[in-house]
Amino acid sequence: MFSNYRVQQYRQRGFAMLLVMFVVMMAFIVGLTFLYTSSTTTSIAQTMNQHAQARQISESGALMMVRYMEQTLDWRTARDSGVWLNETAFLDGTLTVDTVYDADPQITSVAIDDWSFENSVTSMPNPILGPPMTATLGNWDLSRTALVVTGLTVPQIGTELSAYSSHGNNHVYVIFLASVDGSATISQTLADSLEPNTNYAFSVDVGRQLLGGALANVEMRVYAGGVLIASDADPTIYTLFTALGNPSVLIKSIIDPVHTEHVLRFSTDDTPPTGVVTLELHAKSLVGVLSSVTFDNMRFETETYGDATINVLGRYEQASHRISMTTKQAINLGQIDIVQWSEP
Repeated sequence: MFSNYRVQQYRQRGFAMLLVMFVVMMAFIVGLTFLYTSSTTTSIAQTMNQHAQARQISESGALMMVRYMEQTLDWRTARDSGVWLNETAFLDGTLTVDTVYDADPQITSVAIDDWSFENSVTSMPNPILGPPMTATLGNWDLSRTALVVTGLTVPQIGTELSAYSSHGNNHVYVIFLASVDGSATISQTLADSLEPNTNYAFSVDVGRQLLGGALANVEMRVYAGGVLIASDADPTIYTLFTALGNPSVLIKSIIDPVHTEHVLRFSTDDTPPTGVVTLELHAKSLVGVLSSVTFDNMRFETETYGDATINVLGRYEQASHRISMTTKQAINLGQIDIVQWSEP
């Protein structure tokens, strides 16, 4: 009897022990599952964070490129098509930028009669008394002013055969022998009107030849129907202006007849002024003594730029994000339009 009681007691204790072991095992399994789940969740969160950081790097890099292109009008020629940045440190990650574009715009020339002054070699007459203040040279209109009007004090204007011409054999010159507040204007009215929403470039090669210590100021102007459209002296008038150096002030060494290309670029809006276009070159010298300005190789052109493809790759630790965008040069030369944006 006693023996059966002891056996039953042992059995109950064994069952309780098995039950405790089962509970402990289940708690252990639940704990392991929780740890595994927490580890997986943490890993997923870290991966998501890395991808978010990589996306932020690529998007910020893409917008930074657009900003650079808007602020750097000559970016097409200042940088080569290809890799701009290669795994460059950026926002705690790296940024790679690859570009594809044509640096040269599609050019359409607007006809200018005698654009390199080859039709004749002649000068505006300069008698001592009563020198004429206006004249014509082919299709070019000439005018001049001076504080004192004599043969020596008014600017001399004409074309000449010169080894220093930038195109052809001749160039047009303005000489200030002894001018006080003297100026000269060379202009031509074209047969064309301005088109709406178009980029234009007015170009001329400028030089000087004589030994005068005072340099002449040079200004380029474009009129439409008598309305001033673009001027390097007033960039608020439709004008976005680029050139080698400062085109409004001719800066050369004291003996340097080599021409420098000056370019005045501007854009029209939806409704530019009507009327034909007049191109004007203006030279002025407050006190000009033996100083000379020359002009040659006049061009007036429309410029159309092709699209640019910008590929941006942002990396953050193990994650990466790629953006491909197509940009277009807007009518406003300082604006870049994003016409396509993809994140493959």
